[in-house]
Amino acid sequence: MRRDDILRDVRTKLSKQSVINLLSSPLAFAVVAAGAGEWLLYTDRITYALWGHFLALFACLFAPLLVDDDDPAIRSFVLVPLFRLVNLGMPVFVADTLYWLPLVYGSLYPGIYVLATAEDTPTLGWNVRVAAAFLLPSVFLGGVLGHVEYALLEPTPLVATLTPTNAVAVAVVMVGFVALVEELVFRGLVQPTLVHRIGTWPGLAVTNLLFGAMHSAYASPSTIAFAAGLGLVFSLVYEATESLLVTTAIHGTSNVFLFAIVPLYGPLLPVV
Repeated sequence: MRRDDILRDVRTKLSKQSVINLLSSPLAFAVVAAGAGEWLLYTDRITYALWGHFLALFACLFAPLLVDDDDPAIRSFVLVPLFRLVNLGMPVFVADTLYWLPLVYGSLYPGIYVLATAEDTPTLGWNVRVAAAFLLPSVFLGGVLGHVEYALLEPTPLVATLTPTNAVAVAVVMVGFVALVEELVFRGLVQPTLVHRIGTWPGLAVTNLLFGAMHSAYASPSTIAFAAGLGLVFSLVYEATESLLVTTAIHGTSNVFLFAIVPLYGPLLPVV
């Protein structure tokens, strides 16, 4: 047998064993519980959805103590149910959704910092030079994706008019809170730990199935599927560029077009 064939066989066996180990770990229970929570949210059973995510959070926090398995993947995943619990449980302090989103997403920054600075957590990739080189293509791709997602979702705009003040507010919230937090959680923390634990493609698949499921509040199968596919695009871009700035630029621009530009001004590209 050739050396390359032997290495490929070893990688396959290791990947299979990693998947088996994952299925028998506390992380598997947490993933299933969070997935069940999102399905319950999709079916508009919010109270039960909260319990599903609470069980996922409980598994992430306490199961490693019981089984003596301090897995970075479990610690990274804790942000997924925590986000949903904050999202569903936080009182509405402001009526305007645009100014309520920073309260939800911003509350995750302390947890992200703690996990990102842990000794055995993979280093977050920023790669500023690559991000600068790909800034314009990232913005263009984000605009295209925002148009496509608008065709599926057709949301109401977050602002009545796009005045300079509103434009800045939308950009800051969509890029600096929504996109950056989601990219830090899914691409920066969950993805690398899962890839390390179960292999590249299984890790990317689980990461983006979760990312798609986290859009279940829209109660639209096409939107959930599109979000999962979109997440895979972000994941592949991150694997190629090692830059969260690139994925955040694409993601944030997509959201700006989705929730402000296209709803207010109509399609600017012939993709809708």
